[in-house]
Amino acid sequence: MLSLDGNAIVRAQQGENSTEFVLVREPHHVEFFRKLTVQMSRWPDTTEPTKAAIERWLTATAE
Repeated sequence: MLSLDGNAIVRAQQGENSTEFVLVREPHHVEFFRKLTVQMSRWPDTTEPTKAAIERWLTATAE
């Protein structure tokens, strides 16, 4: 999940014996996430609202 202000990504996964959480603060500083969002915007199954959100995030966090 991307926070509404775009400054955090949270991921959770339920395993058989544990639950894992990952929090990334300021993901716009991580080149991997910027490249991933560009790739996601090109995937044929990415919806138009998601593509628009990706574009807003990339524009708002441009350095």
